[in-house]
Amino acid sequence: MIWEGVEGFTGKGPAKKEGNEIPGNGWWMALFGFIVGIATGIAGLGGGYALVPGLIYLFSAPVYITMGTSLAVMVPLALVGGLIKVAQGFVALVAGGILGGGTIIGAQVGASIIKRFKPHTLKFIFGIYFLYVALRACLKSPGS
Repeated sequence: MIWEGVEGFTGKGPAKKEGNEIPGNGWWMALFGFIVGIATGIAGLGGGYALVPGLIYLFSAPVYITMGTSLAVMVPLALVGGLIKVAQGFVALVAGGILGGGTIIGAQVGASIIKRFKPHTLKFIFGIYFLYVALRACLKSPGS
């Protein structure tokens, strides 16, 4: 993703028109979603880290549609997963409410400015963020 972003900045990458649909077989998408759901349940992370690159590279989805779809997928995922964690007693409700309020406001701001970015810029930003998270996880000492 970072490389494609750099190619977009330099004009060397292919100029690909963004569509408004995600092509592909529904069964493969369901299987992909199932796998991401398992990984999300194990890691306790949102699925966007896997959904966005997966939809772009496995299903040839347009970047804008991929990011919006990833956010929409999080609604049922967060609802079901959150309720399970509440029932298990693993949720700080006050902190969750405060973080949720900030997230809702931030998502509105992000959604209003996303169209100002070109697809290659979004890929670059996502790639840099993903690389940072991956390096941080790999370089973090065990137990800390």
